[in-house]
Parts: sequence; C-alpha cells; structure tokens
Amino acid sequence: MTSFFRQWLANFLARSVLYAWAVMSAFAVAAGPFGTFHVFSLMQRLVFWPTTFAAALIIAAGLRAFFESTLGIKMFLVYAPLTAAAMALVLTPPLWVVTQRFAGPRAAELHGYWAMALFVFAASISISAIRHAVRGHAAPALQPAFAGPTPRIFARLPEHLRAPLLRLTVRDHYVEVATEAGTHSLLLRLADAIAEAEGVAGARVHRSHWVAVAAVVGAEATAGKLELCLTDGSRVPVSKTYRSAAQALLGAQFAAATDR
Repeated sequence: MTSFFRQWLANFLARSVLYAWAVMSAFAVAAGPFGTFHVFSLMQRLVFWPTTFAAALIIAAGLRAFFESTLGIKMFLVYAPLTAAAMALVLTPPLWVVTQRFAGPRAAELHGYWAMALFVFAASISISAIRHAVRGHAAPALQPAFAGPTPRIFARLPEHLRAPLLRLTVRDHYVEVATEAGTHSLLLRLADAIAEAEGVAGARVHRSHWVAVAAVVGAEATAGKLELCLTDGSRVPVSKTYRSAAQALLGAQFAAATDR
C-alpha cells in the first residue's frame, strides 16, 4: 500500500470526516443551496445532498493526501484553500450536470454555474475547518492512552500529528511515522526511531517495519506471507526473521492467521 493511499484512507476514515459529512448534509438538505430548495422535493434533497457530500469527501481526502503526503504541504492555512480550489475545479462540472438532469424541466430555476463553484469552494473550506478543529481538540485527549511518558519521537512531529503511534516504516532514507492523526517522514534510522518510541508497547516485525501493539487488529496469511492489519487500514509484512516477535505481539491472532 503506497504512502499516498494510506494517507487517503486515514483522511477519509477520520472521525472528523463523519462530523463534516453530517453537518454539511443537514445544512444542504435544510437550506437547499442554489435553488434546490424550490426545485427538489424534501425526499430528493435527502437523497441528493448526503450522496453528493459523500462523493465530495472521497475526492477531498485524495486531494489532501496528495498535498500532505506527495507534496509535503501540511499547514492548514495552505492545504485548506488549495484543496478548496481544486475541489471547485474538479467537482463543479459533474455536479452542475447532475443537478441539471436531476431538476429536469425546472433546471432553469437553479442558480448559475459560478454560484455553484463558489458553494463548492466554501463547503470545502468549511469541511476542512471542521476536520482541523475536531482533530485539534481530539489530539490532547488521546495522549493519556500511552502507558508511561510521551515518546521522545513526538518532539520531531508537528503538534497536530502527536496522537497514538501506529507504526514506523522505512521509506528510502527516511522513516515514516504513522499516528492516528496522519503520517510524517523523518530523516532517521529505524533503530533510532524505535528507541525514541520508548514508552509505546510494540515490536519490530520486519527489517523495515515496527508496529504498536494497540494498532494491530488482526493478521492474514496469503501464499505463505504473513501481514498484520492495522487500525488505519494499512498492512505490514512480517518477515521470517521477526516472526517470533510478531507471535509474541499477537498471540492467538498469530496462531489463527498461520493456521489458515
């Protein structure tokens, strides 16, 4: 699984995305933007807007992953307007076509194309703000989940990523640090990163991977190759050299996976 896809999945599965979807869908159903209040029935709005925002959030999660993971843009004040502008550019044309066809003979009563583009931009900014606010408030509450002191490696991470640690993965000359709030790459040896993760229960399961115990939700064996399934949807391979460490980490889950 690529770094981009892992970041996209983490963005889309974040709790803040559900909040944003619920808030924006409720607003759009009630307000009926750019004329849909008068053109669409309540039932049509109940179907149209939640579906539209679900599709929009899938696209937005991919755009955020591109800006954050691929381009390394992690500042909210930078990636939020960039994402909103890209959303307006990408989403407005198909949304315009769908609403026109959905409205049928009353399509002329809808507001113009540029009003829709402005709405998409504003909605994207609002969703990013909700996501940012929820993540910002959630991060401090997550830190007590650590047994012992906060890991030293957190001093190297942006504040908004200091959430429960999931895994450490070697990427070229960097170590990708994955937490429940996202990922960040550090110019560091894996052995040093593991040392700085002291305080978090975990194990090295591959020469390029370390995982936290709390992040493992299962294991799967396919064609003789064992992979750990993590809470962020990523999969981490287990090498033969480190199978004993994985077995100690998983216990019954390891036995169930290797018996298949």
